Amino acid sequence: MKKIIMSSLIGIFFFYSLFAAPSQAAAFSNVNEYIDNNLQETAQIEYNHLTHLPILNYRGGVGAVEGVVAHETANDNSTILGEIGWMSKNWQNAFVHAFVDDERIIEVHPTDYKAWGAGRYANERFIHVELVRTHSFEEFARSINNYAYYIARKLNAYDLKVINAETTGVGSLWSHYAVTRHLGGTTHVDPHGYFAKYGYNWNAFVELVNNKYHALQIDRISGKTRYATAVAVSQRGWHQSDTVILTRGDDYADALAGVPLAKKYDAPLLLTKSDQLTDVTQAEIKRLGAQTVYILGGEKAISSSVEATLKKMNINVQRLSGQSRTDTAIAIAEKLVAGAPVEKAVVVNGYNFPDALSVAAYAAAEGMPILLTEGKTISRATSALIDRLHVNQTYVIGGPLAVPKSIVESLPGAVRISGPTRYDTSIEVAEYFNLNTAQVYVTTGTQYPDAISGAALAAKEGSGVVLVGNHISESFKTHMRTHGITDPKIVGGKSSVGKQLEEELIDLVK
Repeated sequence: MKKIIMSSLIGIFFFYSLFAAPSQAAAFSNVNEYIDNNLQETAQIEYNHLTHLPILNYRGGVGAVEGVVAHETANDNSTILGEIGWMSKNWQNAFVHAFVDDERIIEVHPTDYKAWGAGRYANERFIHVELVRTHSFEEFARSINNYAYYIARKLNAYDLKVINAETTGVGSLWSHYAVTRHLGGTTHVDPHGYFAKYGYNWNAFVELVNNKYHALQIDRISGKTRYATAVAVSQRGWHQSDTVILTRGDDYADALAGVPLAKKYDAPLLLTKSDQLTDVTQAEIKRLGAQTVYILGGEKAISSSVEATLKKMNINVQRLSGQSRTDTAIAIAEKLVAGAPVEKAVVVNGYNFPDALSVAAYAAAEGMPILLTEGKTISRATSALIDRLHVNQTYVIGGPLAVPKSIVESLPGAVRISGPTRYDTSIEVAEYFNLNTAQVYVTTGTQYPDAISGAALAAKEGSGVVLVGNHISESFKTHMRTHGITDPKIVGGKSSVGKQLEEELIDLVK
């Protein structure tokens, strides 16, 4: 933090911002190549926030981060803890958000609030990160690896792409020199001179940050609306499909039992408005070249006008419905099994969606129909179907409040799978049906549309769906570690599965 200010040498250091001096560069290996070949892991981020530092908003408000400034400490004899200790005592002069060396990444101030690291213009806008000097090429490479990783994490966390501000003064990734040159309020020129000592340069660092940034990305399938998200899921999984399963996008009643049918016909599950075929859905049906559409639910759920629109597209329309949601589930089950006996079936509460969504992909994988209760009772028609299909084992998803003990006792070979919350139940289901896959689809447990379309894709790919809230539960973390899940995919936009949860997934798998 105690930097030597050399404003008269700014022009010289701009040369170092792009290319290290040849004599210095020749003395060392290529830093980025060394990192690629030898350093597969980075340090874990430690959050040791100093509570006495002031809490001040950026110019755009709390969390309105516009970029990151890369600093270095300009002290050959300091350590990361020494730098933090000095700053803690002298914060009135300057303080930053984080320090990085070859072994540790320590965040000392919450990045939702500004620091005083590079003059008033930069402080209003940017996160500030200090690189602590090291004493060998290997230590330098390790510190640069950690440095680039932390900066990439922060850019990703605030939805900022890696844009180099060095020459234009416009972008998200700034050196302290770039702040001096383009914004003012400071005369420092780091970290270029220190980089050059090890044959490194700013452009190479930007490249490394960019590589780290792309490696961090969690695959997210989403659209601007629930209908567009279902289309995005369809486009991810199906280049073409003869069949489409169509359900109402604003009510889950008839959709809950549809995923096994989608798996049977290798079909995507699309959503529509009740009174008209949604434009994005119609376009996707055309793209798929579908010849048959199964509508789930009666005309109160999906109107005859939607059916008429489909028929005008020369599509064979088949409606699967009953007088109630439980009867619609029976109609779907009968279409699924086509009169053949089935050993296993799933039973869930028909008046709540999370448990059905948690099990849908697993039920589909095994060709099990999903049958619905009427809350505290099970209909005679549903019981009769279970008997008629010769079901000898039933999986009851949810606790006693969802499916009472009296229903469970009336079912053949009943196995209850549940947890204290909908999220824990989702994990218990995943544990029970363990698919032995590194992939899982992650979606919100507070709304149903993203999960229902995502479950159809998960079933196609031999994966499952896990429901989440605002944060990843400890049980989900344990499940991922125990089963070696390294490829979580989010279904839904950031209003459904937020950026904070995405960051938690990155912590687990990246």
